Amino acid sequence: MIKVVDKVQSPKLGKSLLTILRKLEEALENRTYRIIRTIGLPLARKLASLAKKWGNPSAEKWLSDLSFARFLAIMYINSSRNTPHH
Repeated sequence: MIKVVDKVQSPKLGKSLLTILRKLEEALENRTYRIIRTIGLPLARKLASLAKKWGNPSAEKWLSDLSFARFLAIMYINSSRNTPHH
């Protein structure tokens, strides 16, 4: 018999369920979004920080611009495909 509960009592079971759910979420996550999240957004953060240091106050907006992050991710992927690996 299966019992449904709203709250998990066992901390060990809760931790195990959380691990499983995170793995499922990763597996189901859209590949494009994953690339934007892991490549594009970190690049956008670095570029925005550099641009702000150079005096560009509008660079702060780059941090939340998914189109910019997507562009950076695609450029990164394309450039790494064309770069010879030694």
